[in-house]
Amino acid sequence: MTMLTDFNATLKQLLVKRVPLDPNEVEISFDCPKREWSAKVLKPTVNLYLFDVRENVTMRTLNYRTVNGTEGRTGRRRPPVNVDLSYFMTTWAREVSDEHTLLWRSMTAMMRESELGADILQGTIKQDWPINIMVAQAEGVLRNPGEFWNALDNDLKPAVVYAVTLPVDLNVFHEAPLALSSVTNLADARQERVGRKIALGGMVRTKGKGKTPGAPVVGALVSFPKIGISVRTGGNGRYFASGIPDGTHQVIVTEDGGKPVERELVVPSRAYDLEV
Repeated sequence: MTMLTDFNATLKQLLVKRVPLDPNEVEISFDCPKREWSAKVLKPTVNLYLFDVRENVTMRTLNYRTVNGTEGRTGRRRPPVNVDLSYFMTTWAREVSDEHTLLWRSMTAMMRESELGADILQGTIKQDWPINIMVAQAEGVLRNPGEFWNALDNDLKPAVVYAVTLPVDLNVFHEAPLALSSVTNLADARQERVGRKIALGGMVRTKGKGKTPGAPVVGALVSFPKIGISVRTGGNGRYFASGIPDGTHQVIVTEDGGKPVERELVVPSRAYDLEV
């Protein structure tokens, strides 16, 4: 199953539950509405033909999210790519009045569903990210319906364009060592920078010598004695310290019941992990 298949199933549920349509009385089709197809239509039908798929470049962003990786590491995940799907919705019946009634009821149901309800979402279609929807808008990708019908070799009839923007997760994940930091600039009354303080984070791991190399050290005391700052590592061996100025700092790590181990940290750096 693909995301397109799942969204087609979602659209079908939208029509069945929101119009509502009885699938035993009204067919819901995703076929291309060519003349040979329409000649075989035997009962009232709503046709949703997907005629255009393209990336929505105006919504493109490179704001990566920081997420947890494996073995205590962190990384950045690329945001979803937004893809526009455009459907050409037509209705088919023996009587024109039935076609128009079916088209109007389907269109208004889609307009009311400005946010897809959880009860109609199928498969991989989730509402974790916003799903933008446009129904019967003049600025859509289909500018000349007459040419469209000529290409299908079929007679011109009223249609509604249903356009939806779906976020597509490409699962692009860049893993990196844990290195969390933020910078606070300090300024005087004239708004001239006089210094800065850095909040940083890292992981304390074992180095070896009878220990499991690379294992996180839980509950260790991480001290910056010259500036009077001390913090402890959490359950995953991570520590966070704020108010650290630029420069080279002496750091003393003391495990529970162990001897103090002296290390050196340069701030700012790309990583602040410590081995003991």
